[in-house]
Amino acid sequence: MPLRHLTLTFSNLSKVFDLKYCNLYMKEGAPENPLIKPQDLPHGKDATLEFSNSPNPNLGITGILTYHYGETESGFAISFLVPVCHQDVPESPSFSLRFLPTLQKPDFDSEFFKHPNADLYSDMIRHPTHSASGNGLRIAGSSISPIPDSRLTVTIIDA
Repeated sequence: MPLRHLTLTFSNLSKVFDLKYCNLYMKEGAPENPLIKPQDLPHGKDATLEFSNSPNPNLGITGILTYHYGETESGFAISFLVPVCHQDVPESPSFSLRFLPTLQKPDFDSEFFKHPNADLYSDMIRHPTHSASGNGLRIAGSSISPIPDSRLTVTIIDA
């Protein structure tokens, strides 16, 4: 399985965080239904993971993963748009994704993210302990503190 890391871009903060210790593993295995229903969700039924084939040779993108985590206890939602830039990605890849715990207050110092046990904080996501693996999605302990009109973009980059 190719090892990837994630770059997170907050559209309304003009900041990009390279999370070197947040790894995304792509592996073979494509479910028949490209719309994957997450399992064991604590906050409702609206979270979905969808893969769409939208190849763009000019950008090297073979598809887009859209992860929408729907209504939470706070009534908010977050979406991840994941451009898949790998030649051997199946139609609907399995993956493993882990977010680190967060701080109690904002800290956008880039040096802070270099430690393997560093916490992650943003004004949009507060105390996330999201984990996703296999063909389904498993999420635990999420509390959302959003910024209006904010979108979190997750980009896969070769390690």
